[in-house]
Amino acid sequence: MSTDGINENTAAQGGNGEEDGSFGSGTLEETFASLEEVLAVLEDPSTPLEASFEAYQKGMQLLKECEKRIDLVEKKVILLGEEGESGDL
Repeated sequence: MSTDGINENTAAQGGNGEEDGSFGSGTLEETFASLEEVLAVLEDPSTPLEASFEAYQKGMQLLKECEKRIDLVEKKVILLGEEGESGDL
């Protein structure tokens, strides 16, 4: 498996973690799937060192994107919880 497929599959997911929640066209689930592809490349003993390094870098980018998305969702859940509490008073 080459890293070319990983780069093509994740290019649309780029994402910059803007405050409005826009992270590109990929969903969190698609980003997780891309991470699994990266893992497959890294776990393949026939993957050359250079390709492994590229896959690792891509995986770290995807991981950061996932963390940003999850943090955003957590903030929204907290905000919704706070709004619900004040509405009950």
